[in-house]
Amino acid sequence: MELNDAVEEVKTDIRSFTEEQITPIKERLASLEERDSSPADETVTDLEKRLIDGEQKLEAMDERIRLAQVEGGLIPATEKSSDPFKGFIFKDIDAVRHELLHGDTRAVNLAAISSAGKLTDETASAFLDFVVGDQPTLSVIEKRMMNSPTARLDRIGVGARKMVAGTENTDVPDTDAITFGTHTLTVTEGVWAEDISLSFLEDNIAGNNAEAQIASVVAKAIGEELNDLAWNGDGATGTFLSINTGFETLFAADADVNDTASQTGVTDPTTVLSALYKSVPAQYRMLSGQTIFVSPAFSTGYMDNQSSRATALGDSVLTGGGMNLRYFGVPLVIDRHQAEAQAYMSPTSNLVFGVHRDVTQELEWRPRSRQIELTVSLRFDYEYKFGGVVGRAIVIDGAGLVS
Repeated sequence: MELNDAVEEVKTDIRSFTEEQITPIKERLASLEERDSSPADETVTDLEKRLIDGEQKLEAMDERIRLAQVEGGLIPATEKSSDPFKGFIFKDIDAVRHELLHGDTRAVNLAAISSAGKLTDETASAFLDFVVGDQPTLSVIEKRMMNSPTARLDRIGVGARKMVAGTENTDVPDTDAITFGTHTLTVTEGVWAEDISLSFLEDNIAGNNAEAQIASVVAKAIGEELNDLAWNGDGATGTFLSINTGFETLFAADADVNDTASQTGVTDPTTVLSALYKSVPAQYRMLSGQTIFVSPAFSTGYMDNQSSRATALGDSVLTGGGMNLRYFGVPLVIDRHQAEAQAYMSPTSNLVFGVHRDVTQELEWRPRSRQIELTVSLRFDYEYKFGGVVGRAIVIDGAGLVS
């Protein structure tokens, strides 16, 4: 069988499996939610287990396609260097290691420090993997690598009930059902300045991991800041929040976003989730990647509700914690940077984190303070494609939800 035929066969299997197995489960769960069933109802939890199993099978099918395309040369294999950060700080780390460990002085030769400038594509890619890797939101939403400072996120919308009856000898008016909208990613530069002490280098350089360790620590610290800005940045307040505009401020300004009524005084997280779920139009609730984003305080209240029930879901929450939380099949992402008074529902592919490919670093040895000054800069932005698929619950009584 030809490679393309084999790939198409697996794609056909995926479509059939989705239509015959996944979609009916989602429809059944949506129907149960509409009838105000409890998320801990045994029927709901059984369907959610089947949905999780089905999603895992789909992931395995997708991996089969990827491997077949790699083996057939249709897409490049993602081979990475065993040490993508070699040269991140030093031109010749072996020479620096020898001097620090066996030399006559505790000093860093300026000629040994890497010149400032743009990271190589491989190093930048590895660095950005660390940036998003452990972040609850950035790790699941769409990442857009940008070659220019701006990128368009185009969307085509089709209106409902626009068809008209045809009558002989009468012109049919324009339907005007198709609309074209766009949001634009426009990157903003962020700078991270870190001091690397000589003692740290001496303690780590013998194990051949100094550069990788420094890169991973710095990248993860930057990731924390970027994930925080993703929800809380407002482009206006103070030194930090003004750097960029995050999703909450973007959603609040968009009339297409589906806001719930105020949830002030509501102490049951399930009630909030029901309002959030129902705020999203029915045709969007079962979109692929549909996800609910909540704060740790909110998830604690919901976990307490579910773990107290003698059900399969209750058992899974007790053993797996937040990683198993779902609301009628929709997974919950628990984000420590999200405000307790907010919860959101959106497909992960609808939220976009854009990063310019050019990540730069500058280094300077400061002999008086016995340290290397490392400055990393990158350009980034947050945006979404369509507000109509987003649900937004605001003014939640966060304290009451966990009492």
